[in-house]
Amino acid sequence: MTQIPLPALRASNPIAFLAALGTLRILDGIRPSWQPRIRWINNGDWIPELSVTGDNSLEQVSAALATKLTNRATAPEFNWADVIAVCPELFHAKAEAAVEAATVSQRETVDFFSAFAAEGATSNSGDLKPTDLCMTSGRMKFLKEMRTITANLASVPELGQASLAERFQAVLTGPWHYADPQHSLGWDPTNEPVHALGAYDPSGDGKQTSVRELVYLASESLSLFPVFAHFGRLRTTGFHLDESRRSWFFWPIWEPQLSLRSVRCLLQLSELAHPTEKESELRTRGIHAIYRSRRHEFGKGYGIFRPAEVAVGG
Repeated sequence: MTQIPLPALRASNPIAFLAALGTLRILDGIRPSWQPRIRWINNGDWIPELSVTGDNSLEQVSAALATKLTNRATAPEFNWADVIAVCPELFHAKAEAAVEAATVSQRETVDFFSAFAAEGATSNSGDLKPTDLCMTSGRMKFLKEMRTITANLASVPELGQASLAERFQAVLTGPWHYADPQHSLGWDPTNEPVHALGAYDPSGDGKQTSVRELVYLASESLSLFPVFAHFGRLRTTGFHLDESRRSWFFWPIWEPQLSLRSVRCLLQLSELAHPTEKESELRTRGIHAIYRSRRHEFGKGYGIFRPAEVAVGG
């Protein structure tokens, strides 16, 4: 096995955590023979360490991420609508088509639909409520944004520009330069001063910069956070309410090398919502730290993750 540290994806930033999971999910899907695993190592801050079979290198991992991206422009999970908050009938029809097309080994689109919305959880307008990881609104349409991101990344690089694989490698190793005129979709707390407190409409074109490859990798993790309806309210895996009914995103940091299937199970542990009370149980599962970030809403349906804090461990 080859161990490949990804030093830029620090656990203390929610978008970096999501990007680490997105990287694992991509490799599990298109390079299953590599048997990808991931764990977190502490070098002053927790960073992910990827484990793959053979002599596969960081360059090969980055090339695999680029290969996945080039097939994303026509992905059905991003092309069925512009927004997730559609009428239940439309969502049901599209999700049912995805189920009929799925197989045991090819169920990516179905997994995304299970993470987008759930029948039985609707807004006052009658449309479905989207996942808590959807923090766009108004003119900024979530699925349309995903198509824009993938199309921009898949475009032929200009003369002298780094290849897509090289840009993915730079995102995994850092530093990040925030040079892309692209919204971070609310997942990057470092962007909050740029728009949440700015004197302009956050949905406006070109008002925020981010790292486009990073946002894309984070989006590939969405299917690991399924949603469900509970008494008419939508609940998203990883999100829990505090006593003031503020929504927090909790994510675990583990030391054993885990496969995608194991990570998926870990994310759904109920103990994550009560880390201080369940610390001993969490440690027996190999979890040594838990971070949390508040999902802050502002404007007309826009949101952003606030800077993360350590809930337990560290």
